Amino acid sequence: MAEFNVRGSKSIITKLICMSLYHNIDFTITNMNFCNDVMEMLEFLETVGKHYVIKEDKLEISKAKPFTLVMSNYHLIIKNIGNILGFVLPFLAFADYKFVDITLDNTISELSIQPLVECLNKAGANIILEKNTIHIKKHTHVNNIFNVDIAESCKYLPSLMMFATTRIGVTRIVVNNLNKIVSQSYVKMTEDILKLFSIQIRVAANEVYVVTSNKNKVENVFLACDPDYSTAASFWFYSYLMRKPVFIKTITYIHQPDFYFYDIIKRFNVPCSIKNGIMSIEVENIRKPPEFISVDMKTMPEQIITLAFMALFSGKKVVITGCKTLTRKESNRISGILVNIDILGGQAKFANDELTIFPFEKEPESCLLNTFYDHRFAMTFLVLQQKYKNLQIDNIDCINKVYPDFNIF
Repeated sequence: MAEFNVRGSKSIITKLICMSLYHNIDFTITNMNFCNDVMEMLEFLETVGKHYVIKEDKLEISKAKPFTLVMSNYHLIIKNIGNILGFVLPFLAFADYKFVDITLDNTISELSIQPLVECLNKAGANIILEKNTIHIKKHTHVNNIFNVDIAESCKYLPSLMMFATTRIGVTRIVVNNLNKIVSQSYVKMTEDILKLFSIQIRVAANEVYVVTSNKNKVENVFLACDPDYSTAASFWFYSYLMRKPVFIKTITYIHQPDFYFYDIIKRFNVPCSIKNGIMSIEVENIRKPPEFISVDMKTMPEQIITLAFMALFSGKKVVITGCKTLTRKESNRISGILVNIDILGGQAKFANDELTIFPFEKEPESCLLNTFYDHRFAMTFLVLQQKYKNLQIDNIDCINKVYPDFNIF
């Protein structure tokens, strides 16, 4: 039996750090996760004059004394982490610098930020995007209307929502096909975070309204951060695969779509329970799964890798839909799933946004699994390695991006 107090959600923590750029109040966050993404956001805070203190699992960000952008020019180098770029670009685009240069490494330069750049430029920014460099000149004005194209992904909508909290009154974000976008649940997470600042969000048709006023402004924010349910899903996978009980301490202050991965596990006839703030799989009651399982993962695409390899060893055919964005994550995750299942000796196919996993009912032979420097593959393969000791994994250091001490079985 194992009981885990899973570290805080990286997605929540990085958004709160981003909000500290815009709101000059005291922040206290407990159950911290000091992964690479978080540390790079904190390094950025330092470069613009924000002060923070780390005390064991607690982060304190103090009011700036004063928080002013004193340099006329600013140069930022983003070495490894892509998430920081979407968060800080609106901040830098409308800051008081005369000129900003952002240098990107080759990996990040491949990530498309064109929709966000176009949106900010239409709102008054002056951004020039090159292959490995972003040039930002002094903005001319700031609109209270933002038009953004997120037909493929909504990853920049939270960034715009957070920047909109700096505008007094109503800021309108016009979104293409809002009711059809991928990962709407991550927008809900941002909405929950903004409520901590007494900021209201209204959604109507294809528009998001961010309502901010000078009244009822908060003086400080304190949050005991929810566990990272994206990582918790890997522990649930471990419990299922090894038939060992794992207990996850849980709180649900802020919406995380990956919290509902345990509902997906139930589809395999795996009983799950939440009792007294503890989530667990009742491994002694696992029953034979259905002959065929179809799962739509559009609300939690981050968990498709975990689900795919859980499906592989379930002994049943599983069809996974909602895979539309998987080719544009840290790696081409569709290709990575197909390649690694082939390495294991299994069979899978992808067509028309459907990933089909066929039952694999033999012990995998010794082989080297390829993470493609993607933390989701590394975490999933570390779980598999607990049962199949002959499996080897390349480049597991990529786990440091989100959960440095994950390998704690």
